[in-house]
Amino acid sequence: MSNVRRIFLAMRCGLTAAVLLFGIGTLPAQADTREKSATSTAAIAPLPPAPEGATPIAVEIFASQACPACPPAAQLLKVLDAHKDIVALNWHVKYWNRMPSPQHGVWEDPFAHDLSDTRQRAYNKRFMKRKTVFTPQFVIDGAYSVRGTQEARINKRIIRVREDKRGPAKKYVPLSLTRDNGRIIAKTTSVSSPYDLVLLNLMPAAVTPITSGANSGRIYDEINIVRDMSIIAQDQMKAGTFTIDIPQGNACAILMQQPGHGRIMAARYCNDR
Repeated sequence: MSNVRRIFLAMRCGLTAAVLLFGIGTLPAQADTREKSATSTAAIAPLPPAPEGATPIAVEIFASQACPACPPAAQLLKVLDAHKDIVALNWHVKYWNRMPSPQHGVWEDPFAHDLSDTRQRAYNKRFMKRKTVFTPQFVIDGAYSVRGTQEARINKRIIRVREDKRGPAKKYVPLSLTRDNGRIIAKTTSVSSPYDLVLLNLMPAAVTPITSGANSGRIYDEINIVRDMSIIAQDQMKAGTFTIDIPQGNACAILMQQPGHGRIMAARYCNDR
């Protein structure tokens, strides 16, 4: 069967797996497929408020404006971002740009970026032992992958990470940020393993009318689109203080992450919430 034929079949069936040169990406069992879709008629309990003094958690979504299942996932990210302990990061992948809808052709996502594809593939190579990709995909603190239609499972994983950060193991590293004349002073402490320090340039919000592709006629409403990524420090082995220029015109976030797209040790928005 040709790759083009596979694309059409996938979209007719409502699948959101990405079609690569090697075929249709699927989601192995270890990546959380057990929960019912968020489109189920069963009521889904909302994420409880963060405990007092909760440590921030990075919640990343890999999505595309051309993906038919992604608009609700983008809305879910907005809901999660209302929680004071969530750092919401929205990565737009490029591979959907070459996946036509049988009725409405191709939609080229204006925010799609090679950085997003690279990061998603790296995560999934670690989670699944191969570079499978699919949308929408949530990654919780670099530790858990969940299909973006599984709101209940996403909430459970966030609660689990909250517990991890508050439990005896305390799976986080203190990261403090202060502002000084257009710069951010980032300070890491209590470091026990290597880390990368990463600056993400974010577009705070966008509302895009979709005029072609599978979402033709829909409005794509979203937040915190990652527009650029800068490595501030790489393979650091000890605590340190870093001076970072604040991106002009956009918001930003800073991640402290284990090398090789590993677990996120700390996450902060550049501005206080």
